[in-house]
Amino acid sequence: MGKKLVSFTAVLLCLLGCLCGCTNRLNLSPTEASTQTAVPTPTQTPVIYPTPTVGASDVSVNKEDNIESLEGMFAGGTKIWYEYAEDYDAPDKYLTQKSFDLDEDKFKLYEHLFNCTWERGDSADADDSGAVVFIGDDDKGCFRFYLGSDIVAYIDGEETEYYRAYIEIEEDYFPDYPRALLPKVIMQEFSAYERFANRVIYLKADDFESKEDIAYAFMELQIAYLKAMTPENWYSLADYQILELSLSQSKEDKFIFCVKPAIKPKVYENSIWFAGSGEAGKGEWAGYIIRNDYYRLDLINGYWEARPCSSDTRLNEPVTYPTPTVGDSDTSAKTNVTVIEQDGISIAFPSEYCDLLLFNPEENFYHEAGALVEVYYKPTYGKSGAGWLFSIVRYNQAQYEQYLSGGDAPGRFFFAKDDTYYYGYFRPTDVQHFDQNDMVIFNDLKYNLGDFVRQDILTRNNLTPYSDNEFWSKTYTYDSDHVYLTYYPYYAYQDTAAQQNFSWQDVAYTLVLSQPAAQGDTGIWCVERMYDDPKYGYIYVHFPNTEGLSAAEYYAKLQEKCDMGQHSELLDPVQVALNYVKLVHGHSAATIDSFVKAEGLPEGDYRH
Repeated sequence: MGKKLVSFTAVLLCLLGCLCGCTNRLNLSPTEASTQTAVPTPTQTPVIYPTPTVGASDVSVNKEDNIESLEGMFAGGTKIWYEYAEDYDAPDKYLTQKSFDLDEDKFKLYEHLFNCTWERGDSADADDSGAVVFIGDDDKGCFRFYLGSDIVAYIDGEETEYYRAYIEIEEDYFPDYPRALLPKVIMQEFSAYERFANRVIYLKADDFESKEDIAYAFMELQIAYLKAMTPENWYSLADYQILELSLSQSKEDKFIFCVKPAIKPKVYENSIWFAGSGEAGKGEWAGYIIRNDYYRLDLINGYWEARPCSSDTRLNEPVTYPTPTVGDSDTSAKTNVTVIEQDGISIAFPSEYCDLLLFNPEENFYHEAGALVEVYYKPTYGKSGAGWLFSIVRYNQAQYEQYLSGGDAPGRFFFAKDDTYYYGYFRPTDVQHFDQNDMVIFNDLKYNLGDFVRQDILTRNNLTPYSDNEFWSKTYTYDSDHVYLTYYPYYAYQDTAAQQNFSWQDVAYTLVLSQPAAQGDTGIWCVERMYDDPKYGYIYVHFPNTEGLSAAEYYAKLQEKCDMGQHSELLDPVQVALNYVKLVHGHSAATIDSFVKAEGLPEGDYRH
């Protein structure tokens, strides 16, 4: 059977979700569907990944037991940390941070990473002298991930259980990497923490005679940091040579310089350093990556603060983000607030806190499309570029529908609406602050300030209170007749099912179809929801996303075309369902016979 192939790097990056990702995944696993990227569509239906052997096997039980153990760790607060191999003794290995706190909201990501194949392992397979990553409270209650293998140990006091944890990958295409190993995926998660723990470097202005000297001094510190990172970190470098360095823009108290380096990553194949401007070196620089990178430095209180920037950053361009201006209305004066006016919306903050806050910084790793204001804790942002507290976003109907298509997203919800927009509150689910000296202040701002801002926006702008539950509490998306179809994804892949020792009838999904525009014999049909197999218990909603149209606008246009004799297949719910599983989920071998009419919604405890 032919397969569309994806790179090993892409598999790992998809597993990590970046920073967007969706927390629920459809658990469909025909060989073709599980090893190819789903056909791109205008929806945000979760990408299909391979799943463990189906059935009430030891594999499924092991997975669920370990997810439950992980949940217990996160409930009390936990951390991720790295330990070097016994024989690794580089003198600069202590220059970077090796342990990071994980808050409870981060559990959803790790729960997804743990949703892979877990088989019983043996202690003899574990190399205790090699490098490892831990997740847990301490070395007596944790998961231990043995790097360079698929071995994971769960340690509970004096008891240790060993597993092999992985996701199968196309063996013909990846002879050296037939599996995506869970320890390797967890290492990539740690890599991001370690890489961005040092985003800002400070240099004392009196120590330098020229801006060129400052730039070279910055690069010396930057290079030392990148070389000192853990050997398995995808950002870690074995060598870094500056080929060219020049100032691109300069003012008395700020400047930007460009550096062209030849860098040699410790992990060269599919290196993340190829992203952006990276190109493979040639000749004497074979095995290196040649880049063009830009950095901005600002003179603040006697120190040059240096951080990466993009090639199109301009010193002279005015800041386009809103800045807080003290409101001059009677209400603002009486309540002592600072008000930001953005796109017709007034957002107020207690003035007593404003010296600690930074609004919409230019360099913003967490920037969200549709954000009205993005709020940072200024002391943390100044040191590391982190410190994101929360954002207030505004979505139109089409954007909000795509948000719903992703299912529950930790740290995100919508709290208000008007005739045109929905207003959401997004806060981080990863660690944003590391200094224990002012952790109480940071947490107070993170939780209590956000509550104040949301309540004030409602009253100040005459918005209507809203909750996402208004959508999720409804059984259906559209008021119309409904058709229910049971979909057997393995009907078209019966050999695959037999190879995995289960029957194609053992996995079934329920599609709910509606008539979103006109009803009756002339009304088109659409798939509005999908219930996956009861063993997983998720509901997925489906909204089209074509050129920013809402579902209602999109289906109205399709209905008009159907009324004119086009797209007659949309009048047949089974044809609509078949097209849905092929285009949205990549099940190209599915047929009409893969579907059986159902009597109604499936029984069971389903969640979105």
